[in-house]
Amino acid sequence: MKTKEMLIAFALLTPIIFTNSSAFAQVKDPVLAEIRYDFAHVTDTNHRDKPKKEEMVLYIAKNSSLYKSQSLATKTEEALKQMKEFSSGNEGGHQMLAFSSPNLTNEEIYNFHQDKKMLLIDKVGLTAYSIPQQYPSIDWQISNETKEIGGYKCQKAIAAFRGRNYTAWFTAELPFPYGPWKLNGLLGLILQAEDDKKEVVFNYAGFDKKEEGLVSIDLQKGITETTSADLARAKKFLRRIQVVIC
Repeated sequence: MKTKEMLIAFALLTPIIFTNSSAFAQVKDPVLAEIRYDFAHVTDTNHRDKPKKEEMVLYIAKNSSLYKSQSLATKTEEALKQMKEFSSGNEGGHQMLAFSSPNLTNEEIYNFHQDKKMLLIDKVGLTAYSIPQQYPSIDWQISNETKEIGGYKCQKAIAAFRGRNYTAWFTAELPFPYGPWKLNGLLGLILQAEDDKKEVVFNYAGFDKKEEGLVSIDLQKGITETTSADLARAKKFLRRIQVVIC
């Protein structure tokens, strides 16, 4: 898509998306640790043996957490490396970072536990938008059943959430009320979770402590706030423009 045509496309998108900037401000929260999950999601029940698979990461801070795709971050890093190698051998050539990732999660979920606020950050083109989420209030039923996961003693909890019945395993040895996706609110970090149909599965894949102050959870300033419906319309509209122009 040419530069002029890109400008036209984004100009046309402007009325579709709300233009008010998010007023939610958050002080930088130093990351204390990260936990990795192997995520599997059955998106087509006619092919349960071929779920969508992805590596996800949860960054944990004292008052917040950030959940995002590690697979997407890895792919982006590889693309940047290739672009750098290409540009170093082609002086004066055009530099472009573009790749298709239809099976990777582009959304990032910010959980501000103390403020009971949750934001979903998504993109249209290169522009980020925030969608306020209803803060999950999950009625966990905690069991006495325990098992070990990754060297941590975990306790079982079950709950109905967003139309699914989840079983989660959390550990009080890591006293953070966070977990993968929007699962949260237990007395320790959720290391493993799955629904009763095994269509959504989060398996523990590793835990690493971080040197405090090295990385922080920090919302980008000036992100435009919108709704899920408006963002979906904008994405659909942009796809139509790309098809016509390309």
